[in-house]
Amino acid sequence: VRKWDNILWIILSVITLYYSDVISVVIYNTDISGIFFCLAIAFGAMALTVCIHCVFWGGIVRGMDCDGWEKLYP
Repeated sequence: VRKWDNILWIILSVITLYYSDVISVVIYNTDISGIFFCLAIAFGAMALTVCIHCVFWGGIVRGMDCDGWEKLYP
């Protein structure tokens, strides 16, 4: 049940990004540039990568629930 909860959060976040037109604004708006925007993109991508790793590797591949993950990797 916990695995499906994690997958649902990822699906909902992708749907939110898609329907809020964030991607089209980032690609087509010429006013967006600078070091802080690049840092935000880098940190956001890193957080998303950690989330995907925890959900897919820990939850689906290894079959570990969230409590077991926190006991193994505190």
